[in-house]
Amino acid sequence: MIHRGIEFSVTQLMAGVWKWRFQIGDRVFTGKTEAKLDLLAIRRVQRLPPVRAALSA
Repeated sequence: MIHRGIEFSVTQLMAGVWKWRFQIGDRVFTGKTEAKLDLLAIRRVQRLPPVRAALSA
């Protein structure tokens, strides 16, 4: 999925736990989030603060 020009992925690990990953240049950001709904997990990844910090650097 692409959001604001950044490609990212969100993968369900188990019920309610999602793994996310995106890359900006050479920097790779990964993590996990908890959400019952897939769209909620995607929304949380799209709103991560490091994206703004990495884009302005």
